[in-house]
Amino acid sequence: PDGNIEYLGRNDDQVKIRGLRIELGEIQAGLTAIDGIKEAVVIARDQRLIAYYTGTAQTVEALRTALLA
Repeated sequence: PDGNIEYLGRNDDQVKIRGLRIELGEIQAGLTAIDGIKEAVVIARDQRLIAYYTGTAQTVEALRTALLA
């Protein structure tokens, strides 16, 4: 009402890490497409991506390989 604009942040899950824009939802979708993973959540903390998932246990190497394919 007084003419000031208030910036509240982004309306999506895009983050910027080391100069790269990353869409967290795309990583979550990639994880849930892997056999044995039911749900996944990806967050950015301290310039790192952290993924949490439910389902069967997977090695980090297997997850990376599946996401890169």
